[in-house]
Amino acid sequence: MSQAKIILLADIPSLGKLGDIVSVKAGFARNWLLPRQLAIRHSKQAYAGFAERKAEILKRQAEERDRMQKLRDRLDGYILQVTVASGAEGQLYGSLNQARIAEQLRLQGYEVVAEQVRLPEDATPVRQIGEYDLTVAIASGLSAAVKLSVLSESVSGKERK
Repeated sequence: MSQAKIILLADIPSLGKLGDIVSVKAGFARNWLLPRQLAIRHSKQAYAGFAERKAEILKRQAEERDRMQKLRDRLDGYILQVTVASGAEGQLYGSLNQARIAEQLRLQGYEVVAEQVRLPEDATPVRQIGEYDLTVAIASGLSAAVKLSVLSESVSGKERK
């Protein structure tokens, strides 16, 4: 097993903090950390360059954290109403999964991707009319509680239940 020595450009749980020099498996560095710009390969020149950029990186991370905090504050307690076609007994024609819910949130002006939406265990995906408590994982350790209200749409003048 070959190892790679890297400098972390972000705090990574169970690995280290910004600026730490750590050894990881070469494949993990090559396939995950380096492409996502979470780390750079260690060398004397790279560390000198990192030391110069550290203040800039910390400032950018603080700005991103503030932006995520503002999104959480706006989103926490939000009630998302979605109207869908359903059968007479409240069964949806289709379902609402994380991607469709994230799309509805984006239409309301919230920057959310499907991977951030956490559905309740008993409703994965949502297939019934009703109200559901969701969690939107904004960032590590930062999440918002959202209520999803699934309503039945009126079809050809008749209101379905």
